[in-house]
Amino acid sequence: MTDLCRDTSVNMEGISQPVSPRDEFIVWVKKQGWSPVTKGIYIYWWNRWQDEFPGDPEKTYVKFLEACYNIPARNTVHNWFEFKGIDKKMPKIRGRMAKKLPKWLPFADIMEMVAYAKGNGYPREALFIQLLFETGLRVSEGCGIRPENIDWGSGYLVVPAGMEGNKGRREYPIKLRPSLLAAMKRYIEQHGRPEGASIFQLNRKLAHYYTARISKAALGRAVGPHVLRHSMGTFLIEKGMPIHEVMQRMRHQSLSTTGVYLHSNPRQTEDKVTALFDDAQADRKELKHDD
Repeated sequence: MTDLCRDTSVNMEGISQPVSPRDEFIVWVKKQGWSPVTKGIYIYWWNRWQDEFPGDPEKTYVKFLEACYNIPARNTVHNWFEFKGIDKKMPKIRGRMAKKLPKWLPFADIMEMVAYAKGNGYPREALFIQLLFETGLRVSEGCGIRPENIDWGSGYLVVPAGMEGNKGRREYPIKLRPSLLAAMKRYIEQHGRPEGASIFQLNRKLAHYYTARISKAALGRAVGPHVLRHSMGTFLIEKGMPIHEVMQRMRHQSLSTTGVYLHSNPRQTEDKVTALFDDAQADRKELKHDD
């Protein structure tokens, strides 16, 4: 592990630079004898941990486990303990953590964020927020999108099989609305980009920073960019799209994963149940009146 801490990356001038603490764990994971799929799973959960609960991992791991209740998430924390050499200093989390509903925002709040970003000098961030919400892209996928990933004639954005963040490991086409497609094209024409670079030239850390900053200013509370994906899934369910179609659109591997969006707005569900009973009671009174 001491050798790992001395790993370096090379910048454009060929000067060695220390690997960031965030990347150290990823380097360690890649050196293990696990399968590529297993490594990808642990790297995904590590990035999600750092995105949604930034700060000292020793202070945030409990919150992360409370929010992410599955076995891969717990194993990621245990692997991080081993990597840091502190696996015996902290209690291991055992058993299934209590499920928590995913955080999400209503359509109106997303539009408030986009409007605030546009009106306050954040055109890139406004388009990024809109793209993640309308497509359900994961943060890494949104950061990595390049012009060549978009078929400008048909309007399809193709998520490559090997793109970072693509958990399904298969190519997937996403239809962009004409207005979003036109906005993407205008942005590229107006701002340009270095050859081979992504459209937004954002990384996960910057995406989290700007999304939190804009949501805090526009809505009074900070949220991470992954909330945009949850919001999209919830929006589709609330608009009546069948759950199996939402599963396909969200590129989930299991229907149980998509099922969490059925409960994202329990108050709305309760209102509908109450309305059904009210309707039934009204029908009963009407029948009695007819008699």
